[in-house]
Amino acid sequence: MGKIWGGSRTYAHEHEMAVLDNFSKFVQIEAVTDPLTHSYIVGIDAAKDGNCVYSVTMSHGSPKEPPAFDNFKQLMPLNSTTQTRTLKNLCDELDTHMEPGIRYHAPALTIKYDPETLKEIINLYAEGVELLKDQDDFAPVFVCQPLLPNMLPKDDIGNAMGIKPEDGPLILFTPVWRWTNIKHDESIYKAANVFMEKAEKAARARGTFHRYRVLNYSAAYQDIYGGYGEENRKRLLEIRAKYDPDDIMSKLRPGIIQLLPKWSDVV
Repeated sequence: MGKIWGGSRTYAHEHEMAVLDNFSKFVQIEAVTDPLTHSYIVGIDAAKDGNCVYSVTMSHGSPKEPPAFDNFKQLMPLNSTTQTRTLKNLCDELDTHMEPGIRYHAPALTIKYDPETLKEIINLYAEGVELLKDQDDFAPVFVCQPLLPNMLPKDDIGNAMGIKPEDGPLILFTPVWRWTNIKHDESIYKAANVFMEKAEKAARARGTFHRYRVLNYSAAYQDIYGGYGEENRKRLLEIRAKYDPDDIMSKLRPGIIQLLPKWSDVV
């Protein structure tokens, strides 16, 4: 099996601005010149005081570390797992981050990449987390994943998502609210919803909000397919009417995100 280079480097909060600045350079410059490279960042606020530790996952399609991550070499990590390895080995490592027995809530937000918007959203997230600081079982994390122009569909053939290369780079901002005690469901969902309202409002005010919401990281209440654009949803509805006129798929799996949200009056 062929080898790649990849892993994660974790940085203390004192490097927050440098990590975000380096991520900005990666998204806007380095990843554009080297399409075999990819990275995303995870903010971990274990103390729930706004002082996140940042884990930066990096990878490249070749066995050697690419120049795209040279800026991160200037920072001393708390820990690093970057190495030459197989893709499966890297996936196995990342899979250990998904702990069993944890309650999760992860709504989706997409913005057109803008460093100031991202920083404002991170600050809003810290404010939301602070409201839950007394809940011992609450473990807040957020993920920033770039959708680079070379990842986006080049045309409308088979593309129902309504995104194009000129929309990028986009950032998928996913606040991952994690906890264990069911009695905290209401307070955490409330804090999460307030954060999402503030974050979306902030992005819209800066002109960087994007309607697309990635299906993999969305909450059941969000209108995911509406984010694809109404023309695309109309086409998907026509396909459903042709091949699934009795809407069997929705009835067999009523708990999943649907083509039409429950509150919709679209027919």
